[in-house]
Amino acid sequence: SSAVNASAFNPWYLALAVSGVLNSALSLYYYARVIWYMYILEPEAGTAKEPVARSISAAVFVALAIVMLTAVIAVFFFGYLTDAARSFFGF
Repeated sequence: SSAVNASAFNPWYLALAVSGVLNSALSLYYYARVIWYMYILEPEAGTAKEPVARSISAAVFVALAIVMLTAVIAVFFFGYLTDAARSFFGF
């Protein structure tokens, strides 16, 4: 029905679509450049890996454990979330 009602076209929708495409192109350039530096270019000759402090490793491990535990615990709440969505949206 929206294809039939073409008179409801708002020029701001075109501006929104153009800005979305430009934003996507800009982000593609940014992230492709990061991937290029990480995986394609070889490291400089004098560059050596620095050891990571144990406190940093522990913090990363704790954060990873919290994220994984949150994902596992979320499975038990899917039933409640589905019931809430059905009552809210009426389907």
